[in-house]
Parts: sequence; structure tokens; C-alpha cells
Amino acid sequence: DPTLQRELLRMLAEAQLSSLGPRSQQSLETINQFLSDQTLVPEQRWAGTLVKIRVLIDLKEWRDANTTISEALQAKKSDSLALQGQEAEYRDHLSLLRAVSRIQQATDRYGARPSDEFEDRSRAVGELSEAMRELGDLQREASPKIAVQARLWSARAFLVQGMQDEALSRLTNVRL
Repeated sequence: DPTLQRELLRMLAEAQLSSLGPRSQQSLETINQFLSDQTLVPEQRWAGTLVKIRVLIDLKEWRDANTTISEALQAKKSDSLALQGQEAEYRDHLSLLRAVSRIQQATDRYGARPSDEFEDRSRAVGELSEAMRELGDLQREASPKIAVQARLWSARAFLVQGMQDEALSRLTNVRL
């Protein structure tokens, strides 16, 4: 059944991404195969695109991840009133992944936290300013599920910036 096979491809790509070991490249190949199907409905394409972006971030292919996010955010919005809520959630998730990508890049460049309390992290602060603004917007305006993820990622970003107290404050405000 082609419909079942199509949905299984997306689930397989997610499983490959989540499995232990270097399976991200396999996951990318699987999700690209899934996304090449021209008969996907919007919800399927959105779910597949989110998996692809997560894979690209995992592979540290920042340029491809950011390009995919930008293209998805610039895509024409659906005309279907029935899909408006789902599409808004999808777009919020894209914004979250854009911030995650920036945080992961900064983490690779500067480390997860300063080695001592006097280490200058001003460059990390500058690089993460847009991500922090985006995460703040998501915490206020997105669905509870995405807002919680945004709060957790903002805590990670504060750690990268050397702001442990702010990170702890964000973590203590998380409600799961």
C-alpha cells in the first residue's frame, strides 16, 4: 500500500534519527525519499520537513538546515481554514528549530558553558540575540508544548552565554 509505505518512511527517518549510533545520514536519505513524494498532503509534508531539519541540525549541516527553515517559512500559506491551527503550530516549530540551530552552532563554537566565571562570552551573546528574541516570542505566543521547549532552549542559550543564574531561572519556570 503506497499510502502506508509513505507514512512508514517518515516514521523510519524519525526512528533512525533517535537511535543510538551514527544513523543521521540514513535518516536524511529516508526523509528525502519521503519528501520527494509529490502526493503528500500539507500535514505530511510539514511533519517530514520538521524531521529533515532536525536531521540536518544533528548532522551539523547548519547552512542546509537554515536554508530549509527559511524556504519553509517563506512558502505560501495554506488557503484551507481547517489547516490554519496546524500550520501556525508548524511555523512556530520552524521558528523554534531556527533558534535551536543557532544555539547548537554557538555551543559548538564556544562550548556549553564557560570554563570559568570570568570568561568573556560577549560574542556568544551577540550571536544568540536573535535566537533569544525568537525564543521569547515563542514562550509568549506559541502553544504550551512549543513554549515549554522554547523555555528549555533559552536556558541552554543562557548557559552558552555564561549566564547561569538566568538559565536556572528559566529552568525553574518550566511546567511540563
